[in-house]
Amino acid sequence: MKIYSNVVNIYMQGTGNDDHTIQMPPDQVQESASMDQRTQQLARDICKISVPTLVIAIGTALYKSASGVLFLHHPLAYYCGLAAIFVAGVGETLAAYWLACSRDANGRHFTIGKAVWWASIVPLIFVLGIGGCHVIVGY
Repeated sequence: MKIYSNVVNIYMQGTGNDDHTIQMPPDQVQESASMDQRTQQLARDICKISVPTLVIAIGTALYKSASGVLFLHHPLAYYCGLAAIFVAGVGETLAAYWLACSRDANGRHFTIGKAVWWASIVPLIFVLGIGGCHVIVGY
């Protein structure tokens, strides 16, 4: 990579006759690097929500039976709700992986990841409301 006063030349050597040179303004290279860092941080933040959601959903399904006014006589609804929360957690984790692997210079993947981050709060709240708080505290 050679940096001149107004253009960054990125030379990519290929096999045979397919060598390429890309010219970009230096500020665009800096913006792309900062967007990659923000995208990687967002992927880590999504994992910080999705993994506890998965663990709490599994722990609640294994260690807490259906109870309460809503689920006492409807255990199928209880376990289907926990299964849906588990599937949402798996989807969030896969979205975080996709976001971590992406190299998005214009920010579309970052915008989608931000929407996933906001949406990932809902399953966490539901699993805590169903009974995940008792699994965390231990009684």
